[in-house]
Amino acid sequence: MDAVTAFLQSNIQATDVVWVEMLTGFKKGNLACLLKKGLYGLKQSARLWARDVRAELSKLNYHPLNLDECIYFH
Repeated sequence: MDAVTAFLQSNIQATDVVWVEMLTGFKKGNLACLLKKGLYGLKQSARLWARDVRAELSKLNYHPLNLDECIYFH
């Protein structure tokens, strides 16, 4: 899986509410969209992806190091 599709696969939980403005070509009035999945380029996408990776790695019995939480050990 490449980074572009990885960011698009993350689900946004009900506790994380993300609204985006409509594009200028689609805008009719004052509308916005409530997102259900992460978008590439969205600031929260990396955090959502990291949360999903951490959950999957913990299912496989991997744990993050205390010094660097981006490195996992088994």
